[in-house]
Amino acid sequence: MAASPRTESGEQGVLAARLAIPEAQHPRVPEPTGKTALARSGPLNVATVGEEATVLDALKVMAERDTAAVAVVSSAGIVGIFSERDHARNCLPANRTAKDTPVVDIMTPFVAGVAPADTLRRCQSLMNERHVTHLAVLDQGRLVGLLSEADLLAARIAYFERIFQETEMDQKLLFLRGTYSC
Repeated sequence: MAASPRTESGEQGVLAARLAIPEAQHPRVPEPTGKTALARSGPLNVATVGEEATVLDALKVMAERDTAAVAVVSSAGIVGIFSERDHARNCLPANRTAKDTPVVDIMTPFVAGVAPADTLRRCQSLMNERHVTHLAVLDQGRLVGLLSEADLLAARIAYFERIFQETEMDQKLLFLRGTYSC
């Protein structure tokens, strides 16, 4: 029996215990990646604003695109991600107006990017580690999408549902062959 992860005080931590549980897998169900999570959210048309934009400009783009975040870009590439959370935590409490506040003043600086081939598990751990709600998906340095916590959750649920369906199908086939018993 494998030793369980322990915290410094000797007690088992909830997070350490969860991480010790092996991930559900099935031989016919590939592990989801950033690319598959992006594909679930529709066409890869990333909402962006320039670094000279105001918070109001960014909020308008977010409303038009029905999205919770936009990438803030410059000629050099992505410089940050502006989300509804940034607006609520950084603009409203300081009584700053959206019309006069530059988006670069309150955005989350670009701190986390993943490749399309990175697994959802890696994406989630990066979000938790960096305390962000959105990740930029970069394909050879080019922004191809933004992933939110909700996108990752939906992709993981779909993955586990697919594993369940495949396992159920395996059990039915074994039962029909007469080799599976309850």
